[in-house]
Amino acid sequence: MDEAPIVGQDVLVEDNDPRVVYSPPGAWTIPPDQLSHIYHGHTYHFTRNESAIATLHFNGSRIWYYSDFNSDHGSYTVIIDSENPVIASSVDGSTYRGQQLLFSTALDPGPHTIVITNTDNGRAMGVDYF
Repeated sequence: MDEAPIVGQDVLVEDNDPRVVYSPPGAWTIPPDQLSHIYHGHTYHFTRNESAIATLHFNGSRIWYYSDFNSDHGSYTVIIDSENPVIASSVDGSTYRGQQLLFSTALDPGPHTIVITNTDNGRAMGVDYF
């Protein structure tokens, strides 16, 4: 995965943007304000529920997904446009690392959908920004 600075026509989408849809709604948590300084844009969503989903519809030719690594995290899948899932993990046994690139890919220009699903019940998965 390659990280690139936001330039030109790139659009940053925060986790609390209404274009990001979380389901089921009761499965997602927003940390208290006293923790907001560690997240990009001072916002963050996380879940510990298996099968909890974050979905973003967007127009573009590339997508980056940022969140965090931590010892209480687990595995998740990323699906772009109903294609085969990419299986990944944000678990890190050593220390918390925020605002980390967890997934990126180049795409044909146009409308797309990214769906991120927690696959590890009881383990955390977060969304910081796209």
